[in-house]
Amino acid sequence: MSEQFDLTAPVLITGRGGSGTRLLSKLLQQSHLFLGNRLNRQGDSLEWVNINRRMMFNDIKLSNNTYNDKWIDQFRKLAAQITCNTSTKAYSNWGIKLPEMLFILPEFFAAFPNTKLIHLIRHPIGLSCRRTHITSRLDNPVGKWVLPQAYKYLGLNFEQSNASNIINNAISWKYQLDIITEFTEKHLSSHQYHVVKFEDMIKTPQKVFEGINIFLCHSSKLQSEIEIDSKRAQKTKCVDTKDINKIWSICGKTASKYGYTRQNWQLKKNDS
Repeated sequence: MSEQFDLTAPVLITGRGGSGTRLLSKLLQQSHLFLGNRLNRQGDSLEWVNINRRMMFNDIKLSNNTYNDKWIDQFRKLAAQITCNTSTKAYSNWGIKLPEMLFILPEFFAAFPNTKLIHLIRHPIGLSCRRTHITSRLDNPVGKWVLPQAYKYLGLNFEQSNASNIINNAISWKYQLDIITEFTEKHLSSHQYHVVKFEDMIKTPQKVFEGINIFLCHSSKLQSEIEIDSKRAQKTKCVDTKDINKIWSICGKTASKYGYTRQNWQLKKNDS
């Protein structure tokens, strides 16, 4: 190709999986962002899964001195390999959409210091009352890695827990959003970090799309062509007041930082 992407400046898309990241991936692709050569139904950048899992499962971290120049080199070589045959004329930039990248943010930014991070959030009650995600399931290696840490972070005894899927969803939500909130507050400016709310994406997709493009310094006049399935977005399991109270007791403090209340979790028909 005649020009090359700036490999130090990808766009990283994260979020608690199952919160609508598939829809966010589609919006970013409409903004002419190259997310890789192999994407799954959720719009995940599959070429980054292996290195992500190797680092997670083998405890490769800056904080314990196991992340070094070798890993930085592997990150950058993989980026070059993935983007080498992609024409920059067809895309505005390159990026990665993989929710679990949020577990290795310090390491990712060490390799790509000019990264722009877009993170999707969703009301914890609405999310917890939906299906489980790999980060909150014990029948998946990722969940087996995440949940014990999430319990420990909250001061809960994982070994003696018999929590429902709904509560494990809430615990996983709290842990993941606190990780990214702490990292971004300490290390990133508003020019590097952009939050998208799932609820806004459903109610006002064009406005969200414009906000994303302004953040990425793209044309804000681009029109979104994504069709929003509001009925799918509204689907939640039946939960009782005890479940709602428990979810809010776990997640409320963090959720409040993002403007959520205990009452505004349901997406109603006249909201979309």
